[in-house]
Amino acid sequence: MNRYFVGLLFLWLVLYCITAALGMQLPEEREALVLTQRHAVRVHLLLGVLTAVWGMMVHGIVITYFVGTSRWCREVTETYRFDPNWAQESQRLKRRTFPLTLLGMLSLVGLVALGAASDPTSRMPPLQWGRLRWSDLHFGAAVAVLMLQLVVAYVQWANILENQKVIRQLVQQVQTVRKAKGLED
Repeated sequence: MNRYFVGLLFLWLVLYCITAALGMQLPEEREALVLTQRHAVRVHLLLGVLTAVWGMMVHGIVITYFVGTSRWCREVTETYRFDPNWAQESQRLKRRTFPLTLLGMLSLVGLVALGAASDPTSRMPPLQWGRLRWSDLHFGAAVAVLMLQLVVAYVQWANILENQKVIRQLVQQVQTVRKAKGLED
């Protein structure tokens, strides 16, 4: 799982950087948008949605991994009557990962919503809060979401590695029991 997670995360990071680079080339004021830039706006918008969906998929895979492996650990410890600490450790890792993963998912939704509000081709009324524009909020949120996603990814990665240790130890225990009973692997 670790290699897949890192690969999927790296692809998400590449998509995020490309989307951000395209977004920074767009004009901040709606009046400055010329007809030739509408295509660039559409590309940024579609790439932003793709990036958000990819990020949601990565988070969803992490959640699915922890749900499946914690259940597997519980079933193995019950079946072989092992110390329940193995299953409890896997459950603890899942519970430690889930809230941050959910926060990461919600932050992507919020970033997309701010992106929609800052779309220069939309009919969304301009932001009337000092000199701030929707695009300023979207840019600030993009930086904050990137930082948050990196923290979340680090925690997910560290917990995946810890969970893999638990799984390896359980597999070794099962192999020992099966070998003692003369069963094949």
